[in-house]
Amino acid sequence: MIIMHAVSKEDSKILKCGVCRANISDLSAGYQSEFLFIPICKKCRNKFSKDDIELILNLMIAYGGYFGKESSEKFSLKKYILNVISEKENMDSNEINMKLMHTALLHGISPKEYIKKLEEIVKLH
Repeated sequence: MIIMHAVSKEDSKILKCGVCRANISDLSAGYQSEFLFIPICKKCRNKFSKDDIELILNLMIAYGGYFGKESSEKFSLKKYILNVISEKENMDSNEINMKLMHTALLHGISPKEYIKKLEEIVKLH
């Protein structure tokens, strides 16, 4: 883990968290991905594991957006899964999984919550 060091106000620009897009005002409290050189705010660092952060950053780089960008109020993961599976028959399972996880992240569903919801859906069917 790399801890970011404070920068003088003259040299600093407003940094945004690579996960949630919040402003990072206290650089010493942030986390920076080892591989992607993208800063992470303290709130996201505390909420997600290191592996989850790397996963989220990679999916956001690949597909765009940020965690919680879309409202989760009317979002149904179960309906979305059924829709993706029925429409994307030519996609392999890894592509489907990445697309599902990315959409869940956009709607503010963490990787742990996503896995839990998938387990619940599988138990029902």
